[in-house]
Amino acid sequence: MGQDRVTDLLIISIEEDLAKKVSYAYNFLRPILHLPASSSLANWTFSVDCKPGFFEDVLSYISIKAEIDINYKDCALIIDAMAIKTSVLNDKKTGRFIGFTDYGKNIVAIESDSPATEALVFMLVGLRGHWKTFIGYILCRCLFGKRLEKINGRFTFEGYNHYLYVVPDPSHMLKLARNALCDLEVLKDCDGKYIKWNYIKAIYEIQEEEGLKFANKISIKHLFPASQNEC
Repeated sequence: MGQDRVTDLLIISIEEDLAKKVSYAYNFLRPILHLPASSSLANWTFSVDCKPGFFEDVLSYISIKAEIDINYKDCALIIDAMAIKTSVLNDKKTGRFIGFTDYGKNIVAIESDSPATEALVFMLVGLRGHWKTFIGYILCRCLFGKRLEKINGRFTFEGYNHYLYVVPDPSHMLKLARNALCDLEVLKDCDGKYIKWNYIKAIYEIQEEEGLKFANKISIKHLFPASQNEC
């Protein structure tokens, strides 16, 4: 690949990133920097197969890179669900309606005739090198607890006879526990002892009365996280 071609792809990537993150700033800079229209950016991305499922081209590229670069051999698989706007649109290029639950090709989606409310995204993050890339996603209706229980917690694959285990992200698990305690106000541990949200409020009140701050760094926004979009 020539240097000019690499430069062109880099410029397109920067333009797309700018247009997605700050549309107002992009429109402001268009007449100054002679940036392409949003429709032109959309046409450039039409050639990339990003339909729901796993991106085979990306996986093939990573496997090739792993053969020649040790930094691509070790990576972590990050899985996260994010809410999306419920909307069904007509894809003019394919003539199909998109926005329904979709698990990718050859997989029958649950409630396939229902609009999707969440995207379950899969990303690889390098453990040695500074790289990360999306490898796929699915569109789903809602990931309730009963459905999540059916997900395999361990698996194997050809050529490797050891189990690989799913390790939840500790910081994210702590946030989920915090949100549950905030919402329910009372939890019970394995010994039957109560964990109460009022305890956290009491610590904050003591700190305010004494004029001291302990290492917990509790502030007023932690007592009312819903109003701060924290809960």
